[in-house]
Amino acid sequence: QYRTISREQVLACGMSPRALQLRIAPSGPWQRLLPGVYLTVTGTVMPEQREMAALLYAGPGSLITGVAAARRHRLRPAGPDVVDLLIPWTRRRQSLAYVRVHRTRRMPPRWFVTGRIRFTEAPRAVADAARSMTRFDDVRGTVCEAVQRRVCMLAELQAELAAGPPARSALLRAALAEVADGVRSVAEADFRVLILRSDLPKPVFN
Repeated sequence: QYRTISREQVLACGMSPRALQLRIAPSGPWQRLLPGVYLTVTGTVMPEQREMAALLYAGPGSLITGVAAARRHRLRPAGPDVVDLLIPWTRRRQSLAYVRVHRTRRMPPRWFVTGRIRFTEAPRAVADAARSMTRFDDVRGTVCEAVQRRVCMLAELQAELAAGPPARSALLRAALAEVADGVRSVAEADFRVLILRSDLPKPVFN
């Protein structure tokens, strides 16, 4: 678990609550990452430790999605260094620190696993990442890269758009319309806008 452990796991291993408190004290050898989740070393926290801690905090069945999951598919989306988590609708967990929790009735039936880190398939990761972004160029860049590199297909992203919540989907919808027209980069998207605003005949992009 990348040197992360939950309180439940600590106690199940036979460590007493008093011993745990001594380890996470300011002078102790451990550090607290999230409520009930600890890193068993001091110093800099690595990305995989942050992600593992987020999954331990959210509990069994939780999945990483959004920007963090897209990066695990070797994409390069812009965005803050947060971890978006999907949890079943019937469970309650609060967002805090670097973790954003999303309760959903649409938990993916399949997912990827790297080590102990569970994350969504690429279409869901890209769509959720796009919905978390506020800059259209960031959404364009993420969608174009995913399709250009064939990490996922346009039809898969269109299906995610249709199945997902309409809230915060306007930028994703606009980006998918550009990609459907043949655009495969932000620069091409800007060029497309210039062409469509002019009186030049519309070309066949790519």
